[in-house]
Amino acid sequence: MKILKLSWPSYGDKSIERAFGRSGINCVSVPYAYEGDERDWDRSLESVRDAVRQHGPDAVFMFNFSRPVAVVCRDEGIPYLSWVYDSPIYRLRSEEMTFETNRIMLFDSWEVQEFRKMGLNNIFWLPLASDPAAAQSVIKNYKGRSTDHKSEISFVGRFYGVRKEGERWYKNIKDLLPPFWHGYLEGIMDCQHRIYGDNIIQRCMNPDISGVLVSILGDNPDGKYDTNENRFANLLINMELSSRERLDYICAVARNYPLALYTTDDHPDIPGAEFRGTVHPDKLAPVVENRSRINLNISLRSIKNGVPLRIFDILAAGGFMLSNYQSDIDTLFNIGRDLVTFDSEEDLLKKCGYYLEHEDERREIAENGFKAVRENHTYEHRVAEMVTFL
Repeated sequence: MKILKLSWPSYGDKSIERAFGRSGINCVSVPYAYEGDERDWDRSLESVRDAVRQHGPDAVFMFNFSRPVAVVCRDEGIPYLSWVYDSPIYRLRSEEMTFETNRIMLFDSWEVQEFRKMGLNNIFWLPLASDPAAAQSVIKNYKGRSTDHKSEISFVGRFYGVRKEGERWYKNIKDLLPPFWHGYLEGIMDCQHRIYGDNIIQRCMNPDISGVLVSILGDNPDGKYDTNENRFANLLINMELSSRERLDYICAVARNYPLALYTTDDHPDIPGAEFRGTVHPDKLAPVVENRSRINLNISLRSIKNGVPLRIFDILAAGGFMLSNYQSDIDTLFNIGRDLVTFDSEEDLLKKCGYYLEHEDERREIAENGFKAVRENHTYEHRVAEMVTFL
C-alpha cells in the first residue's frame, strides 16, 4: 500500500511517517500549505492534484481536515484519511465532509456520535496516540543538568481568553450583552463547571441567545453542518470556561504546593507559581514531563469526551498524570492504575497532596501509564486501525 502524506507543521508529523514505514506501508511525504489552503483555494487544488497524479497513492493522509484535499480525493476517486486532533475544527463542518471518499477520524467519541446522528457514516473514532520511543530518546539524550526542569507539580499549556483588542473572546464582548443574557451565560458556565463527563453548554445555546451574539459578533455558518449555536458554544463559552477553570485550578494548586508553569507570555498573574516559559513539544517537553513528580492536565471544555494529546505524551515520557475526568479515559486507560483523575478543585488538591507523599505509589502508576501507551496507544497501533477504514 502507498500513502501520500500531506505534511505541515502538525503534532505527530514525523511519528506517523515512521509508523507507516514500520507497518510496511510505503509513505511518500510532500509539503502542504495547510494554513492558507482555503485562502488560496485554486493553488491548493492544483498542488494536491499534481502530487496525487505524480505518486499514484492508494490513499491520501493528513492531520486535521482540508476542504480542497477532500475535493481532489473525491475527483480522483481515492480515500482521504483525515485524522483530526483539534477540537473544535470549524473547517470540518462543511459540504466537503460528506464526500464518500473521506475517512474522517475524530479523537472525541462525542463528536463521532454527533456526526453519525447526521447520517455521516464516513466518520470514525480514532483516539490520539504518542511515540514512546521518541520521547524516551529525547529524555536520554538531554544535554542539560540532571536538576533541570525538575518540579513537584507542573502544567504545560495556555491560558485561553486573555483579553486582547480585536479578538473574539467572551471577555471582549461580555459588557455588550444585555443583563439577562449575561446572567444566563454566567449561569450555564457555573453549572457546567460542576459537571465532568457531560457537556450541557451547547444544549443551552437557544436561538434567542444566539441571535444576541450574532448581533454583536456576526457569523453566518451554513446552518446544515455548522450552526451559530455550535460556534458560540465552543468558540466563546466553552473557551471562556476553559480559561476560568485553568486559572482557578492552577491558582488553587499554586497556593498549596510548588508549581512550575510552562506557558506563553500572555499568562495571567498567578501568585506562588514559577513561570518557566514555553517548551517545544518534541524537543524538551518529554524532559519536563518525565522530571515532574505530578503533571497536570486540564482539558478544554470543547473536548467533550475525548482524551487530549497531552495525556498520551505525558504517559509516553514516563510521567505521572493527574487529569480532569473525561469519559473516553475510562475506555482507553485504567483510572487509578495508569493515571489519576480529579472531578473538583477539592479533589485535585487532595490528590496532589496524596501523591506527593506516596512516592512508591506515584512511581508505580507512572510506570503503568507508560506501559499502557507503549502496548496500546502508539502511532503504529493507530495506523493498524485506520487502514481498516479503507
